[in-house]
Amino acid sequence: MQLSTILLWFLPVALGNLCVVPPYSYTSNSDPALATALSVLQQSPIGTWVNDNGHNPVPGVLSKCGNGDVPIFVIYGLPNKDCAAGYSGGGTNKNTEQYTSWLQTIVSAVGSREVIYIVEPDALGLLSQQGCAVNLAYELNLKTAVTVLSQNTNAHIYVDVAGWATESVAISVLQTLKSAGRLAGISINTSNYQSNDAMLRVCSTYSSATGGLHCVIDTSRNYRGSPQNEWCNAKSAGIGAPPTDTTNHALVDYYLWLKVPGESDGQCTDSGRSSDAMAGPGAGQFFPQGFTSLWNNGYYVAQGAAPIGGAPPQATAAPVPAPPPATTAPEVTPAPETTQTPASSTPTPTPTTDAPTTPTTDAPTTPTTDAPTSSTTEAPTYPTHELDNDDDEYPCEIDESDVATMPPRTTPPPPTETKAENVTTPAPAAVNLAAAMQSDAAVEAPPTLLSPGGTVAIALAAIALVALVVVSVFSVRRHRNRFGDRDDNVVALDSTGIAVLLSTPAAKL
Repeated sequence: MQLSTILLWFLPVALGNLCVVPPYSYTSNSDPALATALSVLQQSPIGTWVNDNGHNPVPGVLSKCGNGDVPIFVIYGLPNKDCAAGYSGGGTNKNTEQYTSWLQTIVSAVGSREVIYIVEPDALGLLSQQGCAVNLAYELNLKTAVTVLSQNTNAHIYVDVAGWATESVAISVLQTLKSAGRLAGISINTSNYQSNDAMLRVCSTYSSATGGLHCVIDTSRNYRGSPQNEWCNAKSAGIGAPPTDTTNHALVDYYLWLKVPGESDGQCTDSGRSSDAMAGPGAGQFFPQGFTSLWNNGYYVAQGAAPIGGAPPQATAAPVPAPPPATTAPEVTPAPETTQTPASSTPTPTPTTDAPTTPTTDAPTTPTTDAPTSSTTEAPTYPTHELDNDDDEYPCEIDESDVATMPPRTTPPPPTETKAENVTTPAPAAVNLAAAMQSDAAVEAPPTLLSPGGTVAIALAAIALVALVVVSVFSVRRHRNRFGDRDDNVVALDSTGIAVLLSTPAAKL
């Protein structure tokens, strides 16, 4: 693994004490081309979706969180949820009594530990359009959820407000929900692509109209905003800044990842989609092509991480992931212009919300949650049939705001093999040149000479030897003058005048 990739894990992002439990779609993926990117994303906390499909992931998540870690649960078990589109209408909760019992199971498992709840994505948006949600008791069930979840005094409860909601009705419902329990605020941009700039203005509007409710913003896929207001597998989208409680905005408690980056919004093949939409698998299934696009267009590559497939990073500068709030709002904004209860607007097309089927910690309970292992180099072809009403998938939130911050982008192709050959061919020549230079240097090396210190030592030794000979000669001559030519002399001079030691006292030269 590259050092630059490891360093990305330690970017200065304050996570507080949010619990990190990698989603199953990441841990079960075996595509080597995606391995490095997935390993980076697994270091960040991602919300766990809890729906009424018969599988309860809460105990498994809690067992993997430290005692002081705060889990994030997205509650998605409303009776008759997604009543407009019907894609996620299935589930075991058929009425308020069953819904209450289901919620109580979650609360009992969590106990008194600190937890973040995101309550029923799209429910308030559907309710604000005064359609099917009114007759199906959405408001009563939302009040029930806030009341039951508030039993835990350490729970932080945020009711989801869709970006396409009719604000006047949504604000009125929020006032009612405040009296139902300990409502901390609202969640916005859930599973959507709108920029932080746009969402900060929406947050300020709702907070002013509701007496100070706070916000959490889903930044999982909003690094480049939504240039074409596309909500379904947007090609221009990029993974947003990592989750943090350092938002630089007094009203925003967290930037969170509520949608798992890389899990599909749906097939996205209907006639209402823009050119920015990518055809994908069923909602909630891992989408290799979509994940590659999100990574290459997103926060981490902008910070220096290697793109998937070797494609160069996008040249156009991306917006700052978590900017401080603007002092003045631009002329075009998805939020209402007044903090009072705004007039009702024309309802926008109903969303196609799909609940997740993939648990974040355990093996999936349905075949559709297995992560594919196919290559990401070719766009797969997916069926275009409609999903059954009993399929619980991930939510797809429509945002009809006309905020456009950047032109659409596409992922550049990976480099060809020719470039790789051009890079590697000069290497042998460079090695041979270095070897030749080293050989020439060895041949032309000058002979080794005595150092000045060695020369001085030899001279001193010679002088000492001469002095020793002189002293010896002087001693011999003095001895001869003193004792004469007695027969017992043992020292004599040879014909050259050099003193020698005789072998016996009687010996003569």
